[in-house]
Amino acid sequence: ISSLFGYLIRIFLARKLSPQEFGLFFAIYNVILLIGWIKGFGLNSAIGKYIPQYNIEKNNDGIKSILIFVTVFTLLSNLLFLAIIYFFPATIITSYFQSDTAKSVLLALFIYIFIDSFSNIINGYFLSVYRFVLYSLKDIIIRVVVLLFIVFATDLTVFEVAMIYAAGSLLNLLINIVYFFKSFSFFQYKLKISKETSKELFKFGLPLMIRDFFGVIMARVDNLILVFFRPLVEVGIYNVILPTADMLLIFSRPFARIMFPLSSELFSLNQCDKINSLLQKIQKHLLLLLIPFLVTIIVFSGFILKTLFGAEYEVGYIGLDLLTFGFLFNSLSMVGYSVLMGIGKQNSGAVATITSNILNAILTLLLVPYFGKFELGYVGAIIGTVISSIVLFFWISSILRKTINYTFPIKHTLILISIGLFLTVIGFLLRVTFIHLYLQIILFLILLLFIYPLLLILFRMTSLSEIKMIISIIFKKKVDTPPTVE
Repeated sequence: ISSLFGYLIRIFLARKLSPQEFGLFFAIYNVILLIGWIKGFGLNSAIGKYIPQYNIEKNNDGIKSILIFVTVFTLLSNLLFLAIIYFFPATIITSYFQSDTAKSVLLALFIYIFIDSFSNIINGYFLSVYRFVLYSLKDIIIRVVVLLFIVFATDLTVFEVAMIYAAGSLLNLLINIVYFFKSFSFFQYKLKISKETSKELFKFGLPLMIRDFFGVIMARVDNLILVFFRPLVEVGIYNVILPTADMLLIFSRPFARIMFPLSSELFSLNQCDKINSLLQKIQKHLLLLLIPFLVTIIVFSGFILKTLFGAEYEVGYIGLDLLTFGFLFNSLSMVGYSVLMGIGKQNSGAVATITSNILNAILTLLLVPYFGKFELGYVGAIIGTVISSIVLFFWISSILRKTINYTFPIKHTLILISIGLFLTVIGFLLRVTFIHLYLQIILFLILLLFIYPLLLILFRMTSLSEIKMIISIIFKKKVDTPPTVE
């Protein structure tokens, strides 16, 4: 739900702001998220580590002490980074972001993550004591507030959008504070912070901060390089393509979350054959689900961008086609990586992920300036992402093959790809044959709803028992998962 609201925010922002302003906002937004990861020094992770333990021990003094320690340190680090940004030369900020208003927007968005950092502390507590509803409301509250303001506002500026985010985070913090004091008798317990506890918290948090920061900066390297080399218009186009392609991962995330504990359990029982069988079925059904969405995006990519974001973004249809193809590999890799964690090969998976991210950064650095000559710098960034995604998929598959003798379902994959190509050709023929766009869409949807299932049955790609088994995994296996980063 929160991802849906985030996508709607981008749609309305793209229509309320010019492409340059839209690109400016998300250029600064991505940088501010990086700062947000640094300034906490990983101490929020310590809440998830120690509070569940203290909660079991009924050590409420310890819970209060950790919350106070992390809150005070967060306040001090926030003030330090606020001072750095405030006194940082405006000329450098203006030059990098290509806008005279960049510094004021940067400060406004920092206020947003300044406030939000305290909500993260309280949310860490909610998660640790199994208050899942309160934990899950954080992003939804902020995004609903932002969306409502944007929908009903007129003549928005980028600075005002940043302040709306700050207002949303403030409202969310106030709600969190109220429910926190209702669920935890904070003032009844004593404060006990020792030097040893402080060292232990930093020892636990710093490595996680370094790991997470590296992952986040690599995930946003495309935006950073695009801002440096290309106009903000291209940054804006890239930031409507990326979340649209990212919607494909909705299908893979539930399977990835389930496969982590399930593969761990099966591996401990020395049942690698069951892991292989299960992973093959899941990856096959993932492809089965993704193919029609992939084909639809490829056939109507220009229409999708124009309808959702505006005519200025329709030129990004080639980039959307390419990135959607790349995210097909990301979907499969996500499930494979969860299995690696479950069988204790997370270090090998991390090496593969970091290496593919470095490859992505190098390719983006080379390809963005080259494609920029044709005013298609974002296509260069997307090609780098697609290549690194393919490399990561084959690398993870190789580790699985060596570790548990896993074999990717090549036969089924080739059949599904052939079906997808057939549907794509039919889709483009419909677009050429019929003039009216909505008639093309209706006929294509009929094709997907009737012809696609018939082809699956004809080639025996799945069965009722397999589908029931896949559904039972999702709904019968209860798993708690860590929060994800936007």
